[in-house]
This record gives sequence, C-alpha cells and structure tokens, in this order.
Amino acid sequence: MFGRYKLSWVVALTSCFSIAGAAGFGHPVTVIESLNDGNVPVSCGVMNSNANGVFEVSLDVDEDGIEDICLGSGSNTCAGGFNFDCASGLNNSLCSTEDNNTSNTLMAADVRLSTHLGDAVGPNFINSTDSTDGVPTGEALVIGFLGSSNYPGLRGYFGLNVDETDCSYTFTNAIFDDGDGSILYGDEPEFVVNSVADLPDQLLDGVCDTGNAVRGTAECTLRAALQESNQIAILNNINFAIPAIECPGGSCVIDVDITNNGLLPDIITPVMIDGTTQAGSETLCQTEIAARSQYGIVIQGDSTDVGLRLAAGGDGSTIKGLNIRNFFNNIAIINSDNNHIQCNFIGTDETGTFGSGGNGSNGIIFGCDSNDNIIGGPNPQDGNLIANQDSDGIQFFAGFDCGPISPLPHNNAILGNFIGTAKDGTSPLGNAFSGISFFGGAAFNNYVGSLQDGITINGNVIGDNESGIYIDDGTNNTVIKGNYLGTDLSGTANLGNLFGGVDIILGQDNQIGGINPGDGNVITNNSEGVFVTGLTSAGNQIRGNASFDNLTTAIDIIIDGGINPDGSNPNDSDDADTGANLLMNYPTVLDTSFVNALGDNFVGLDYNVDASSANALYPLQIDGYFDENPEGSQGGTFVVGGEYTTPQTDAQLIFDIPDGVTGGVMRFTATDANGNTSEMSPPVTVGIIDLIFEDGFDGD
Repeated sequence: MFGRYKLSWVVALTSCFSIAGAAGFGHPVTVIESLNDGNVPVSCGVMNSNANGVFEVSLDVDEDGIEDICLGSGSNTCAGGFNFDCASGLNNSLCSTEDNNTSNTLMAADVRLSTHLGDAVGPNFINSTDSTDGVPTGEALVIGFLGSSNYPGLRGYFGLNVDETDCSYTFTNAIFDDGDGSILYGDEPEFVVNSVADLPDQLLDGVCDTGNAVRGTAECTLRAALQESNQIAILNNINFAIPAIECPGGSCVIDVDITNNGLLPDIITPVMIDGTTQAGSETLCQTEIAARSQYGIVIQGDSTDVGLRLAAGGDGSTIKGLNIRNFFNNIAIINSDNNHIQCNFIGTDETGTFGSGGNGSNGIIFGCDSNDNIIGGPNPQDGNLIANQDSDGIQFFAGFDCGPISPLPHNNAILGNFIGTAKDGTSPLGNAFSGISFFGGAAFNNYVGSLQDGITINGNVIGDNESGIYIDDGTNNTVIKGNYLGTDLSGTANLGNLFGGVDIILGQDNQIGGINPGDGNVITNNSEGVFVTGLTSAGNQIRGNASFDNLTTAIDIIIDGGINPDGSNPNDSDDADTGANLLMNYPTVLDTSFVNALGDNFVGLDYNVDASSANALYPLQIDGYFDENPEGSQGGTFVVGGEYTTPQTDAQLIFDIPDGVTGGVMRFTATDANGNTSEMSPPVTVGIIDLIFEDGFDGD
C-alpha cells in the first residue's frame, strides 16, 4: 500500500497483439505495484478510433476494494474510452459520468475526460496540442486530472507515449497526490544526468535520451533532462550520476554551448536540480560554506546570456549543490515564485577559492514578478558563495523582462550568503559593482540578512565590492538586518567596500538595522557606513548598527542630493529642511558636565533635539552608540534607545555602557516617526569615576 490511495493500471486490448502474440478479449490484466520501476510497454498492431481496445486507470480511494475513479474502461462500458489510430492520433471521446460504486468499469461521478480546452475541473490532456486529435503520433501525451466533488483534493497525472513505427505505447511517470504536493502514490519523477555533453533530447517522451549511449545506457544530458522535466506539471528531480572518467580532477564540467546549441531550456515546471546526488558530492550541503569540499557538478557557459533561468511555471523549484559560472547572468529568476537557490558556488571555480574569469554580468538577477524566492536560507548549510561577477553579485532590475504593468519583484529573502569573498569568508573576491543592487526602481518589500527564531542566524557577508548594498531610485521597504558589510563573520577581516556598506540613492522607507538583538548590521572598513542621497529620499531608518573604522562617517546624509560624500553636517535651527531623510537633526548633548557616573557603568545624560513638530513627526527615537576607542569609528556599538516626545525640550537618557571598560565616547541619532534617521552626533566623552559600590547603590 502507498499512503491512502491504491492505484492499479489495467490494460485491455482488443484487436491488438501483445509482445508474446496473445490476442483478443482474454488479454491479461497488468497491475503495476511501483510506477517508477520503468515503463510498461504494450505492443499493438493498429489501434484505431473504432476499435474497442482501451486502457483503464483505477483508483480505490477509500480502500474498500471498489475502484472509485476509473479513466477508460476495459469492458467498453465507458463509451469511447481512449482509442488510438497511428495515423490520426487520439480520439477524444468523453466517458460516462455514472457512479462507479457498483461497477468497476464506469468512471467515478464528477470526473470526466476532456481536452485541455475542456472541463477545467475534470481530467485534462495537459500538453495536448490539438483539441480534436489529441497529440500526434510519436509525441508524449500527459493526461492529468484534478479533484472531483467527492475527492476535491485529489490530483494526478500519467504519461502515455505512442511509438510511430509500431504503434506500441508505454505508461510513464504516474503521480497522485492530495493537492498540496504530498505524494500519495508513486515517487517524484527523476531524470538522471549521466553525461557532460550538451545534446538535446531526441524525443519528448518522458525518457531522458539523446539517442546516444553512455556505457550501454541511454545518454541523459542536463539539456535533455530540462526538456523532459518541462513536460511534467508537478515537482520532479534532476539528479546526477556522471561516470568518474568524464570528471577529471573530480569535477564534472558541463560546457553549455550557447552559440551552437542555444540557451538551456527555461525552467517552466517545478524541479529540484541537485548536484549533491553526484558521487563524491553527497556531503557538500551538509556543512557551512567555508568547510565545503570541491564541487562535483560544474555548469559552465561561454560568457554569454543566461545559465539557469527560472521562468513562469517553474514556481517551487530548487537549485542546489552546483558550481555555476561563466554566463552573462549565471541564474535568472523571471516571473517565477517560491524558488530556493541554496548551497551553490556562483561565479567562482569549483573550489570556491578563485574567480572563474568568465562571468559576464550578474551572479543572480531578478526580473519582474519574481516573488517569495529565497537565496541561501536560515541554516548555515544553505548559504551560497556569489563572487567575481563583472557587475553585481545579486541584482534586482526592473528593466529585465518587464512589461508595462509587470509587478516588481517583492518578498524575496537573501539569507546567509558570502557575497564578494572566497569560500573562507575572509579573502576578497569581489564583484565589480555591488554585492546586492536594487537597480532602476526595481523592487519593494525584500529582505537581506538574518532571521530570528529564538536564535541568531548569520546574515550575509558582503565585502570587497564597489557598494556593499546599492538601493536605487524607487526601491522601497527593503529590510537589511544582521549582515556583515565590509568584514567577515568575526568582524575582524578587512573586506571593505569601495563606497558605502549601504548606498541609498533616491530610496524610500528602507530599514537598515534595528534595535532588537541580532537586527543590527556590522558595518566597517567601507568609505562610508551608510550613504543616503537624493532630494526625495525619505523614511530610511538606520538604527542599531555597529559602525566602526569606516573611512569617513558612519552615516553620511548628503545635503544637496549629490553623489559625493560631504562628511558630518551641522544641525540647523528647527530642522526646516528638504532633502535626504529631511536632513533630520541629531540630538545635542547640552553640557558634558551633566554626564555623571552613577556606578556600575550607568550613565545619565541630558540632551535635546532641535526639531519642531512641524518638521518632524513625533515621537522621535533616540539611539546611543558607544565606542571605547575615542579616535575610532565614527559610530560604535548600539547601547541605548529612548523616546523623545516633547519637541525642543530637554530630556535625559540613563544607560549602561559595556562592563569592563573605563570610558569611551558616545554618539547619538534621532529617528522620527516617519523613519527619517539623522547623521551621528559629535562624540561625547564618557568616563567611569569613583565606582564605590559595585551595584551603584549604597546599601547594607
């Protein structure tokens, strides 16, 4: 038994001859216990539309011994059935809709046969090209059905292939599930790539076969596997079993000849492409990026066009355990949702140590209407290495395959990747432009960083690029949390980005960091920590980040909307400004003499913010940052947050600086209720004096 559903295949042949030569109504019934053990051939002389030879698929849904769903009829009581003519193809007769509870030869109630243009809730010829004749002889017919009123969740499909030479036919790739992707009978279809060649499939028949042989077995190439995979409407697998002799040095290099063979087929049905199925690669994705061994499956281009492209219909696919390199765009996601790109080396050699030298543009590019995709993942073993691109590591681009009303990519997550480094996460191997770019007003509601679920998951390491993260005009509601921008996971390696850790150019309502544990980014060794410009840039929250040792400032908000850093800017009276983040004023410490040690590192500080309610939406959030190196960082580590509620009045913060230090400097930012964050205030020296009582209180 296989789950709740029991399936039998019944082949009834009239005027047909089996391979053994038996004929007539007495042909034995064939029950297939495992549908993935191979095709079941039935050889016929001629089956025409007037013959009574038909096939039957039966499902005993409730396991009462009576088939509840039957497609076709072995005893011809189902009018028409499926009849074949080698000249004209399939005769699309409808079957009866009578209840099947008393007879196993009738179709179940509410389930009918139709063409792909017919009954939308009944069985359908999924890839039939002609509503009258079905499919031409020699092509694969995939027959699927959706639920009935009795069993609304049930769906399934099977393949029927007719040979044009002898009119034999085979059943292939039968799957039945309950509508949510859970397999109830059969296994997910599998195509096993056994060759590094780049040849196409010879016939779309459910079998990956180029027409050549590999050690006595039909040759299955990646190109052919993608072609066959695209014929199957539910999740299927492309695995690898390439002979070691084709993989000198331990890596199987599939050279994709775009010039002569064209692009690899777009992925238009759900598929898992899993490089860890190749012998020797089984443990690749069981470890973090730095500990991975040499990749066994390499997909290599000629520096032109797209490598693997997830397109409409490919929703729910996974690309895993591959070294993909030397394409113009190594992976493209266009009009495709809910895909997972995990545990790949993209743009490097198979060892993750060196650049591949032939990447034309981007590691991964998102085009229009590509949503809810994950690059990397919440577990250390999910992360990708994305480096050495001639443009961006990951690019969101509104101009890539976008129509006039195409939705922009949104709700995508980039988690736990190394972008711009070698696999060790400490050696520079940067992308020419940005680690991640949101280009041309390209996106909204996307997430870059770490996830919190009771524990802190590492964010992305993004270093040695021109910009760490680049946010262009019209990009909004991007959340950037828990990343390492300009350094490694330890915060010690110098992987500085040439410009900002984050560069915002005319962006709105983006969030850089946060004050909850794990939300803040580590931003160091860059020219600027966060750079914000553009007269219409607004609502960009910059909070809770650890910023230190950047060349100029932790936060640089440009007064005139220019593209050049202008350093720290003084406050102006009342903050009645227009410009990036409304040129929000930072808090002013009133007098350093009012900075008093209270004991046990507790400090009280009086301040105000010169911003009227007419020019800033209240309440304001005040964030304080501590750095024990007074010569250092232009920022520091977040230590305190407070709320400032009454415009232009004096207020006090009481906070705790890190234990074990004797002093340092504090800097502060203000963020209004619309999310406009100021630059950092000038530093205020904080020292701990006369710690008489450990707990700060005089008690017995």
